[in-house]
Amino acid sequence: GRDRNWLLAGYTFFLFSLGTIFTGLNINAAVLDFIKDRNFPGGPEAYSTIVQFTPVGITPNVAFILSNWLADALMMWRCKVIWDGNWWILIFPGIMYLGSVSMGIMTLFQSTRPDAHLWLSLDVNFALPYFSISSALNITLTILIIVRLIMHQRSFRLVLGRRSAAQYADIITMLIESSAVYAISSFLFIGPFGGGNSVALVFLPILSQTQVIAPLLIISRVSRQQAWTHET
Repeated sequence: GRDRNWLLAGYTFFLFSLGTIFTGLNINAAVLDFIKDRNFPGGPEAYSTIVQFTPVGITPNVAFILSNWLADALMMWRCKVIWDGNWWILIFPGIMYLGSVSMGIMTLFQSTRPDAHLWLSLDVNFALPYFSISSALNITLTILIIVRLIMHQRSFRLVLGRRSAAQYADIITMLIESSAVYAISSFLFIGPFGGGNSVALVFLPILSQTQVIAPLLIISRVSRQQAWTHET
């Protein structure tokens, strides 16, 4: 209905804003590190370490994690809708989501500590389990959605024929593509990050955008009334 459209519009605006904030502030940080304050004692790396604990350094982390929570929440909602509103299907994903939120909060707290930011080698680094749980949650929800759609596709194919079932194949394709982008980005980031390799810095901005793009693709389908609903 109209209320849902306004809700999705607000969600889209907020999610897009978070992605823009993350990208914009990181670009600004790069300009400060390597251009404006390049002569800072110790060089760009020393300057970046100091800025990490200021609002300019903390805000992108907050934007990233908030957008991640929103993206996962949308996937949980879509999973519930596709499973005919059955809440029980979200029991395990819900536990994973709570774990992701908990680890996200701990990651934010850890990122503000001068002796324990994300890029230091620590005995306990909350960022790695946070990224791992979030990625696993997204993949789990996608599998649940695809399984349900395949079940319905086969039922429709038996009753109405292959042509009537084609719309579900389109949705499956969309879900596979959006999840694959997110999963690949997560893998490319988590691998180097877990190994303490600075290459992770290259993939973090990509991950931040793919986790925004995936839910926006779904919202686009919903807004055009091409996505699954309770009445489908």
